[in-house]
Amino acid sequence: MCRILLVLMIVSFAAEASAKKKTSFIPSGVEIYEHVYMRDTEVTNFDYLEYLSYMKSKVAHDEYLSLLPDTTVWRTEYSYNEPFVEYYFRHPAYRDYPIVGLTKIQVEQYCYWLSMILTENNRNNADSNIDSVLVRLPTDTEWTWAAKGGHDYYEYPWEGHNLRMEDKKFQGMIRANFVRGKGDYMGLAGALNDNADITAPVRSYWPNDFGLYNCAGNVAEMVADRDVAKGGSWYSSGYDIRVNSEIPFTKPSSQIGFRYLVEVKRLKGEEVKSPLRLDKKWFKHNFIQMGDSIMFQKFEVNNELYNLFLSETGHQKQDTTLWNEHFPYSDFYSNNYRWHTKYRNYPAVGMTRQDVIVFCQWLSAKLSGFIAEGHSAMLPDEKEWIDAARGGLELSPYPWGGPYIRNSKGCLLANHKYVPESFSTRSRDGEWQTSYPEGRHNMYGADFDGKMGAASVDSYLPNGFGLFNMAGNIREMISEQHLTKGGGWKSLDHYLQVSSREEWDEDASAEVGFRVVIRK
Repeated sequence: MCRILLVLMIVSFAAEASAKKKTSFIPSGVEIYEHVYMRDTEVTNFDYLEYLSYMKSKVAHDEYLSLLPDTTVWRTEYSYNEPFVEYYFRHPAYRDYPIVGLTKIQVEQYCYWLSMILTENNRNNADSNIDSVLVRLPTDTEWTWAAKGGHDYYEYPWEGHNLRMEDKKFQGMIRANFVRGKGDYMGLAGALNDNADITAPVRSYWPNDFGLYNCAGNVAEMVADRDVAKGGSWYSSGYDIRVNSEIPFTKPSSQIGFRYLVEVKRLKGEEVKSPLRLDKKWFKHNFIQMGDSIMFQKFEVNNELYNLFLSETGHQKQDTTLWNEHFPYSDFYSNNYRWHTKYRNYPAVGMTRQDVIVFCQWLSAKLSGFIAEGHSAMLPDEKEWIDAARGGLELSPYPWGGPYIRNSKGCLLANHKYVPESFSTRSRDGEWQTSYPEGRHNMYGADFDGKMGAASVDSYLPNGFGLFNMAGNIREMISEQHLTKGGGWKSLDHYLQVSSREEWDEDASAEVGFRVVIRK
């Protein structure tokens, strides 16, 4: 077991540093979404042999035998493959070749074991900020997005349709392991690099833009939600190693392997060294004078401030399960978002209007020592909110001015659910509708702005008054009931406009937060 743990840690790499500069350790992983990692290669024979070595002493002999791959998948009536039947899985020469001959149930058992090992590793590692992880097969959508390296329009893991490298240094070299012609499993002799008659080592050829190897060819790869394997194999033609190519997966095959995905489920708790103090310095940093009688909060109320309110009043905490099912990785937000120090500067969500009223009473009392008598914290009304959001630009549809949601470099100017124009339509009655490609799971926002949920309250650029996120991030409550302003991380760009409003049933929501004004 010690040897297994050591090898897993050797192949680990540093992901995002936390507030204490601790590191998340994920084996051979490439981050494709926040806290979601894809194995950069197909799982190898050596990886699976380590798993079997661990399990041999843990389970009964019959159960151990059920974990073994079917090596007879190499046996065919058309050729003599007995050496592969005998040696491919266990001989050291093939240790870095992809494991084949497995059922989906065997792969799921492997992923369950690796979840346990990685969770134990990270919990026992003082330099890791991870508490627990889930290892699993990627869904069809996840695998496709990762294989294309984040480029929806790619047909292969690389740009274009050429199966040979065009770069002068490698010009003419084959990009992947596939069948180049009828009966041609070895390629041509000479300087060309197609030396594989069957599979090739998992780090052969060139990685895609995410750093993933062999997403086309070599072995087709299982997905969690369908009985197919994606990307083609060493036995496929060049046309059939496109990312969307599929091989039916009903039984173990010498053409089918897998790579796994790792979701970080929960982070370790961390001590806050500098507790929040509501003093004049804090007040000056957080509020802007908007007139003789009103001050506007620069940022949405964040978790740090709202958690201080909860700790001092004992008020009921938000229901964190509100994040569930908003997107594929919502469990991470449910487990970490409200309490973890990583998210202390993210907007507080999940409160009702009555919760906010109690919060405003508490904040008014806290500020009474250094604001003029008779001033109180409260929600802005719609007119106040609109005037503040415009940032001094009377006719601007957005807080930043102009009619566009991107800057001159093409970067999005707010955190919202971006959908390519071809999927967004308006019905005859004026309502906006969105038609997603099947299986996209409403993940376009994460694809383009890097966030599936909310971002920190000081993200993006402030408007002309110095106010942050007056469009996007979270939908903001106003004093008028059943309405929110500004749009949020799950809103289409139409709702980012200053004049737009969205209805709200007044129930707690992971999309709705607030900021306050101080006025007489």
